[in-house]
Amino acid sequence: MEINTMLKQKILRFSDENLPADILHGKFHRDRVLKNAELINTEVKANWDIISISVLCHDIGHRYGSENHHIKSADLTRSFLTTLHVEVPVIDEITHCILT
Repeated sequence: MEINTMLKQKILRFSDENLPADILHGKFHRDRVLKNAELINTEVKANWDIISISVLCHDIGHRYGSENHHIKSADLTRSFLTTLHVEVPVIDEITHCILT
């Protein structure tokens, strides 16, 4: 499954709007993780759509506190992707990445 450009832009905007405004878990951190994930993926060749969306959303739960933020991040991501009509198996893969 490939995520189209318009959907990717919506997910990036969702990430931008929901990340905390700090250097530890905000946009700077997200972009650094995304760059490192891209570098690693040149070797492992995983599904980049799954990986990149997981990275974009992995810390959005920090806006609600640090404890169990990964669970909140996965829940928020699942809800958002559902509204975009992303297929459930794809959502499951993305939230699995966020949780692990």
